Parts: sequence; structure tokens; C-alpha cells
Amino acid sequence: MKNKTFTHGPDCSMNACVGENSGADNEYGYSLGFSQAVEVMIAAAKEQSYFDPDTGEPKGVFMDVLIYPICFCARHHIELFIKRQIAIVSSLRGEADGKLEGHDIGELWLSLKAYCAADRRLPPLADVMEEVIDDFASIDQTGQTFRYHTDLSKKQHLNDVPRINIALLSERFKRLSNSIEEFELMTEYLRREYAQGNTTPELSREDIRLLAKSLPPRSLWGTPLFGEVKQQFMADKKLSGRAFCRAVKIIESHREFSSLIGVELPLSELKPDVFSRLLQIKQADDLNSISREEWASMSAVCEVGRVDVFSEVYNWLPQYIMSDDYPDYFSPADTMRDVLSRNNRFGIGLQKLGQTTLLEIFNNLFPPQPK
Repeated sequence: MKNKTFTHGPDCSMNACVGENSGADNEYGYSLGFSQAVEVMIAAAKEQSYFDPDTGEPKGVFMDVLIYPICFCARHHIELFIKRQIAIVSSLRGEADGKLEGHDIGELWLSLKAYCAADRRLPPLADVMEEVIDDFASIDQTGQTFRYHTDLSKKQHLNDVPRINIALLSERFKRLSNSIEEFELMTEYLRREYAQGNTTPELSREDIRLLAKSLPPRSLWGTPLFGEVKQQFMADKKLSGRAFCRAVKIIESHREFSSLIGVELPLSELKPDVFSRLLQIKQADDLNSISREEWASMSAVCEVGRVDVFSEVYNWLPQYIMSDDYPDYFSPADTMRDVLSRNNRFGIGLQKLGQTTLLEIFNNLFPPQPK
């Protein structure tokens, strides 16, 4: 029999999309939903009323009873956040998903903190959340305190906590929510960064990039200056000589990182004269003066020029653009428009890829547009 309560209605603006129909990350959606419920209920509790949207009339609420769903939703938001982040952070270095069972946010939090050791950028972000999360863990270890008025032995909950200040709770939950959002943004970035693969057991991609920036030019690696930088970096990161050598090998073979030590690894698909040929194109037939491989390469450089795209994308993107699996229509005319009308982005792509020679030629023929 059809469920007459949980179904769509005639007013489309009131139909909430759920399950696969939401078209979004439902794991995140659940967590965000409980957080927003806290904000809405706190707003009503502070006013001790809300306006009924159907009648426009004010209706009173009692903070002494609204406090329970407020705290329950806040705690559940924290639990969902921690479990989601355990799965994300534990996978950064290819580990199996971390422990997700149970509802003890104290234990779950300790598990997440342990996984945060995978990257040096995570522990400082976790530290600022710990006090508030510990408060929730201590008052509601099992997730039942704000859900039922008694425990399994029929003992009244919260007998030792006679009052909870709504304003104080609101201020601390907002601070925690902001920290949670910052942590989630970082782990989403790290998930994409680690997917590029240029890491060692000891160092992240960012660690290796910073090492490349601190090293002297490759031509000076036989000098005392190189040795000084090496020893300092090894001491700061607590690295062995072998671990340092692993990082250096990545730098030498990586287009972006090698450019930081003064070594250019050219793009074999793009010859230095490609931009002069581009300048000569006046009509559609002239597009053939540039090969399909060169158009695909320039299209990939444009993509690398986006602020949120890593330079490693170029390693596979040109071939993908030319393949039958590419979902978009590959058009040299569109690529030409992108290169010329978005030449700042194209220049950034060349810079990311360490193509100083091509970048100089390109800027001479097509001066960068005002930002």
C-alpha cells in the first residue's frame, strides 16, 4: 500500500528530494541537516516563539523542552561528522576505512585524531574542536541522554546538570560548526591532493613542494648550500637520508616541482612554434595547421590553469580528451577561443607545468589580459 505520509505533494516547492533523488552527497546532507536543525531550534528557543508559515500567527515554544532535541541534533551532527571524517582521513594514504561502529563520540574522536597523523595540516584543525566535542562526549557518551529521559536502568538523565544556557550553547556550537566546516574543506582538498600520488610514506605532496621551493637550483646541488638545506629539512621533518632521497626523486621527475629547482621538463606535445601558428589562424580551414594532439594539449593546459586543478592532471588529460570516452565535444575552435580569451588561465597552466620557455613565447605573442 502506498505511504500517504512520506510522499510527494502538489506544491513542488515543498517536495524535499531524498535518497538517490537528491543528486547530492547524502552522507554530508544528513550531517548538515542536523546542524541546520540546531540553528533553527536555537533561534526559536531564544525568541520563545516562531511564526507559523501557514497561518502567519506566532506560536510559543518552551526552551525547557526544546533543549532536548537541540542537544540531540547537535550531538548527532558531531557523531556523523566524526564518522565521515574517519572514513576520509583513513583513506588518504590508502588504508582501509577506519572504525565506524558504535556511538561513543569520545572513542570515535580518539580514532579520528589518530588518523589525522597522516598529514601535518590536520592535527591543528582538530585541536580547536576538541574541547567542545569532549563536552558532548562527557555529557552523552551513548547518544541516549537527550533522546530519552531515563537510561536502561530507569535512572533520570541530567540529574547533575540542572541548567543548560541556550545562548552559551549556541555560541559554542557555532564556533564548533565553523571549525568543522574548515576541517571538512581541508580533508576534501587533501583527498584530491593525495589522489595525485606524489607522496612518500613520510611526506605529503605539499611537503615535497615546499622542499622543492627551499632547495637551491639544481646546478648548485653539489655545494655546501644544498647540504645545509638538506640537513635542516631532515631535522624539521624527522627524516632519514633515504626518505629525503625519495622526495628528491619525485621533485626531479615532476614538471611543477622541477621548475622550482630551475629544471624545465618540456611538454613533448607542444612545440615552441605552435603559438606563432595559432596567431596565423584566420578561418576554420586554418585550424588544421595545428595537430589534434596539440589542440588537446592546449585544452589540457587551460584546465590545469584552474585554481583548483593540480598540475598532475596534465599527465592523462590530453589523451583522455582525444579518446572516445571523453564526455564533452572536443572542438579545436573552442580550444582556440579558450586559449585566447582566457589567456591568463592558459598562462597559469603553463606556469604550473613549469613551462618557462613556452610561457615566454606565449606572453610575447599574446600579452596577458588585465586580471
